[in-house]
Amino acid sequence: IAGTVQFADLTIKVTPDVLIPRPETEILVEKIAQTLEKKELKGKVLWDMCCGSGCIGHALKNRFPELSVVLSDLSEKALAVARQNGENVAFKQGDLFAPFEGQKCDFLVCNPPYVTEEEYGTLTPEVRAEPKMALVGGLTFYERIAAQLFGYLNPGGMAWFEIGTGQGEAIKKIFNDKGCVENDWAGHNRFFFLEID
Repeated sequence: IAGTVQFADLTIKVTPDVLIPRPETEILVEKIAQTLEKKELKGKVLWDMCCGSGCIGHALKNRFPELSVVLSDLSEKALAVARQNGENVAFKQGDLFAPFEGQKCDFLVCNPPYVTEEEYGTLTPEVRAEPKMALVGGLTFYERIAAQLFGYLNPGGMAWFEIGTGQGEAIKKIFNDKGCVENDWAGHNRFFFLEID
């Protein structure tokens, strides 16, 4: 599973320590870019949490050099790969918001582990060869993020998440019916967007 993949105009290195970037994640980057194109980004900060290979954060920094981008992950090995995939971004190691204590961002993007244990058993051997900690989490990560997110977002802040097929309604409830669910090209729930006042 070591090698490189093309992702949003970048060549991303992957190893057995990170997930291989998916086409759906590229759609997510494009949706975020369409929003950021309409905003004044000088002095604004974006966090790419659960960054894995860093593909999302690096792609957005590449598109919007004026944006300050920070990539974070619990896995030191994943961060080592992310460091090889781009420059001019910062890196933090730790569990979700732990490395950001006392800080705030304007934009947060997170593609957390959202596969359930039941779904994991049905995945192809190729996918199961990727790191399980980056795949399996169900709704747990969204619940943990929702409990803390609003204390870390600046006024007018926005958050984007990749989600599992069919998780849209449950995730909307987790975030108190704020935000909106969008589908991927196959018509499946895949993205969740949130904007605060």
